[in-house]
Amino acid sequence: MPTNEPRLSEQRRHPRANMDLAVGYQANGSYNDGRLRNVGRGGVSLASDKRHVAGTVISLQFATPSGWVIAAEGCVVFVSWDTPSQEFHHGIAFHAINEADQRAIDEFVIARS
Repeated sequence: MPTNEPRLSEQRRHPRANMDLAVGYQANGSYNDGRLRNVGRGGVSLASDKRHVAGTVISLQFATPSGWVIAAEGCVVFVSWDTPSQEFHHGIAFHAINEADQRAIDEFVIARS
């Protein structure tokens, strides 16, 4: 299994809130299941049994605990293998998200701080 792949971006500009949420997402024309491990203004951490290389476009939808459904698209900026959980962890940087969904994420992160 790979240990780490080169990162396109090493730094986060925004805080994130931890979560453990089942999510469906699309990558390379296929529908997949995974889990969101954290979320913030700039993106999410996505855990999956599938490996997606840096640069892969990911489309996902998920609901905040308040019930707001967020639709976003982003790009894989890093991927690493997590031996204890036996899954790939992907850093996804958002590049397409509407303003209302962005506000819902901001409110979620603030509430978890």
